[in-house]
Amino acid sequence: MRDFIERHFPGNLALRNLAAGGRRTALLLALIALLAASLVVGAVVLGRQQRHLTQLRERLGADITVVSYGTTTQLKTKTLTMRGAFSTNYLRPKLRKAVLAREGIGRATTQLYLGELPLTGGALTKAHVVGVEPATDFVVRPWVTQGSGDLPAGTVLAGSALGLRPGTEVTLYGEALRVSGVLAETGTEYDTALFMANDTLRRVMAASPGAGGPDYRQLDPAQQCSCVLLDVADGALVEEVLNDINLHVKGVRAVMSRQMTEAMRDSVGGVSSLTVLVATLVWLGVLVLTVAVLYLTMKERRAEWRTLRLLGASRLMVGLLMACELAWLLAGGALLGMVAGCVGALLLRA
Repeated sequence: MRDFIERHFPGNLALRNLAAGGRRTALLLALIALLAASLVVGAVVLGRQQRHLTQLRERLGADITVVSYGTTTQLKTKTLTMRGAFSTNYLRPKLRKAVLAREGIGRATTQLYLGELPLTGGALTKAHVVGVEPATDFVVRPWVTQGSGDLPAGTVLAGSALGLRPGTEVTLYGEALRVSGVLAETGTEYDTALFMANDTLRRVMAASPGAGGPDYRQLDPAQQCSCVLLDVADGALVEEVLNDINLHVKGVRAVMSRQMTEAMRDSVGGVSSLTVLVATLVWLGVLVLTVAVLYLTMKERRAEWRTLRLLGASRLMVGLLMACELAWLLAGGALLGMVAGCVGALLLRA
């Protein structure tokens, strides 16, 4: 018998034992496969959700919107959103520079609203035209869902309600502009807007008088803007930066956009934390269950281990046999679980 053990130890004997285990082996394989599958599917789901939550945070826009004081009389304060203000009460160059010079500012970008202009080539006959700074913009581009968010010369980003697709052309005051990307539906004026780099905006402004439009020669996108959109620096408080601007920069009104979105930001963070917690509890539950079943199974088989000792197997040989059985179980269960997890992940993506 000792010669049999030595010839078949440990790999073949471990496989024979597992094959003879029947339902017990099947149960252990199923539990290990469930653990592996939950890890794979959980990782995929959490990865997708994290990307979606990151995109949602970006889409919430700026912490603070700064406009000229006259804008707050032209527009209701509640319409001054974290994505900007469509107003022709422009911030003078001196005020714009003063706002950007305040402490506690992390990211900053500006927008210049030209107006609701005649449009050719879209589903609507008019569109809000807005100039942005592509190098600093963090408000408009996160909404792009079709095409590219890049804005080279002669291109625009189109709102969802304009019925445009990437690659199509529209005309403003005789200027042909190519659609670079299309924004997701926002439920705001963004849906009927065209966004373009300031260089492209200058082309439209220059063409306006010849096409019967307004004369924009006194307007310079490099100096004036409809609003300044700010994200505070790490460690700075939104309220402090906002109060500092309102106190020291006369002629402007800073609105804390985050007042409108703080609950949503907290909700996003809460959903993310809750999902991670639930996934962790599921993994831990399956892991504890698997370990408990393995322990009870090995405990029930103590008579087998004693028999092997009586037949001449050393403690080391018995320990190696147990380790080999566990290795086969883990390898087989993990393989089955990974295959099932990948199939489940593909079904979720579909």
